[in-house]
Amino acid sequence: MAFIPRSFSIKYFLLLGTIITFSTSSIAATPYQCNVVNLALQGVRVKKLIDKMHKYKDSQNLDKLIECMLDIKDEAELSAGKAISLDSMLDKAQRDIKQRGKQISKDQFSAIKKLFKKKESKHNHKIQFMAECIEMGIVYDAELEQMAFEAKHKEDQPEIVLSLQLALGVTCCCVGGFLMFIPIPMSLAVGEAVCMFGATLIMEELVLQPALDQDKKNR
Repeated sequence: MAFIPRSFSIKYFLLLGTIITFSTSSIAATPYQCNVVNLALQGVRVKKLIDKMHKYKDSQNLDKLIECMLDIKDEAELSAGKAISLDSMLDKAQRDIKQRGKQISKDQFSAIKKLFKKKESKHNHKIQFMAECIEMGIVYDAELEQMAFEAKHKEDQPEIVLSLQLALGVTCCCVGGFLMFIPIPMSLAVGEAVCMFGATLIMEELVLQPALDQDKKNR
C-alpha cells in the first residue's frame, strides 16, 4: 500500500518538471511567438473587416460602411503605433480629386467632415462605455449607451443632405487609406483597389451629376 503514494508522487513530480521545462522554453520564445500570433490575429480581424466593408459598399449602406471604416482605422493605428487623423485622410482624398481636375464643393466636403466627426465620436464613446461596463462588472447595454451618447451630444443643427454616391466615394477613399497603413499584403492590395473605386465614384458624381441636373433643367 505504501508503494502507491510513492509512485503517484514520482509521476506528479515528473509531470511538474515537464510543465516547468515547457513553460520556461515558452517564456524564452515569447517575444517572437507573441509577434507571430499577434500578426495572425490581426490578419483574421482585418479579413473580417474587409469582408464587411465589401458587403456595406456593395449594398450602399453608408452608416455601416463608416462604422467599418472606423474599425479599420483602429487596426491601422495599432499597426502604426500612433493616432491617425481622420481629417488628414479626408484632406488627402480631396487633394487626390483635385489632381484629377475636379473638386468637392466646400459645403459637401464640410458636411462629410461633420458626419465623420459625429460617427467617430459615437465610435469612441461606445468603446469607452464598454470598457467602463467591463471595469464595473456589468453587462453592456446598447440602448443605455445610445442614451448616454445622445445626452452628451445633443443635436443643435439640422442634418445636411449629402449626395450618397459622393459620401460613399469619400468613405471608400478613407477606408483604402487606412488599409494601406496595415503591413499585410492582402490589406495593402485591397486598400489600393478601394481607393481607386472610391475616386471613381467621386469623379462620376462630380462629372455626371451636374450634366444630369442641367439636362433636367433643359427638359
